[in-house]
Amino acid sequence: MNSKGVSQIISAVLLVAVATVAATGYYLWFTSLQKSTQTEVGENLKKGSLRHLNELSIHAIPVYYFPDSRFIQELAFELENLGVCDYEKVELRIMSVEALNGSVEWIALQVQNGELLYINGSKAGIVECPKKSGITFYRKDGVICSLNFDPSEKESLHNPTYLVGKIEKGKSREANAYLFINSTNLSEILIRVYAYSKEGAEAQKLIRFVIK
Repeated sequence: MNSKGVSQIISAVLLVAVATVAATGYYLWFTSLQKSTQTEVGENLKKGSLRHLNELSIHAIPVYYFPDSRFIQELAFELENLGVCDYEKVELRIMSVEALNGSVEWIALQVQNGELLYINGSKAGIVECPKKSGITFYRKDGVICSLNFDPSEKESLHNPTYLVGKIEKGKSREANAYLFINSTNLSEILIRVYAYSKEGAEAQKLIRFVIK
């Protein structure tokens, strides 16, 4: 075999090698680009699905006056899902209650089907409508009721987290909370509420409650 034939064989081998390297490089680049694109799209979808419950509104709260400033108030909230997916296990929590002047003692109560519940779920009292005896209990519709219980059992009664449940995309659900206010000479209090879902959606609202 002459040198010209050997040169042609070497050239062919080198050409095949270059083509193989180029094809391998393109495959690796394309695979990396595809993974990067999939990751970016996945992250964008994830961020979209974690949009906040950014519409947390409260129904009208009536204005009341109590000589001893000792009462229970039912609060009504509406949580709306403006995200891109359903939200599971949404919960509402009373974060704080503060007085603009002075101090305030408060307990978040769990009331279900007209019964006051301890933290362990057992019955602690009954809401009586119309009002009979006990601490004044104002329903969200303004009806005056009463509730007999021992406020000194704060450790067994205070439960500020309320289960709202599932909120479908584009839908809303109502949630109720119950506050026992035990203080004197109050004119205004601030109630901070927080809502969240297991997907990471959240919202908060500061409510100004006027007593006069």
